[in-house]
Amino acid sequence: AKRITIGDFGIDVKQVRFPEGVTMEEIALIMESRFPYFDKNAFMQLASDSEGMLFPDTYLFLENVKAYEVYKVLTETFEKKISEVKTLVKQNNRSLNDVIIVASIVEKESTADARKEVASVIWKRLEEDMPLQVDATFVYSIDKGTFDLTRSDLKDKENLYNTYVHKGLPPTPISNPGLDSLLAAATALPGDYLFFLTGHDGEMYYAKNFEQHKKNRSKYLY
Repeated sequence: AKRITIGDFGIDVKQVRFPEGVTMEEIALIMESRFPYFDKNAFMQLASDSEGMLFPDTYLFLENVKAYEVYKVLTETFEKKISEVKTLVKQNNRSLNDVIIVASIVEKESTADARKEVASVIWKRLEEDMPLQVDATFVYSIDKGTFDLTRSDLKDKENLYNTYVHKGLPPTPISNPGLDSLLAAATALPGDYLFFLTGHDGEMYYAKNFEQHKKNRSKYLY
């Protein structure tokens, strides 16, 4: 009776961390590896329309946690965390969905201290009606990295996540961004830069035009 009263069911509680930028599928794989009774497929089905809205954080779950319970906690946490983001979205006359998609790209493409600058480049390209040309969308859609892409990949018009041929944002978020990336996407304004890259030294470099971008590539990537 005492165990029932204090909620001691003889089931272990485990701590699990989902890093910023994790995808829905990666969340499912992390849970499957840590929780023996977790149904990965059930979670994937529940979360199929919720990419970008599964808040990355550290959680405590019972060892026998169900897929719908994890989904409920992650989406409810997202709603609790983004109240400030929603206010900023209205102030800047943007849609919350667009901000979430931009934040999901920022999470994958920028270093921790360059989120706002990368978001600014993305908004600038959208303003100029330029294709985003970000490689992270390929990683999400065809599981290939920057150095694995082929010319046919870059020309593939069937892939709606191909931001080299399709202008505008990809159809869905490509990761589940943390609060810092969401705030950066909500507050960043289009600036002067149209290009960015991450050099081999881990630093971000920006350019106002393609010629300057080519120089940055030669200097910091090769």
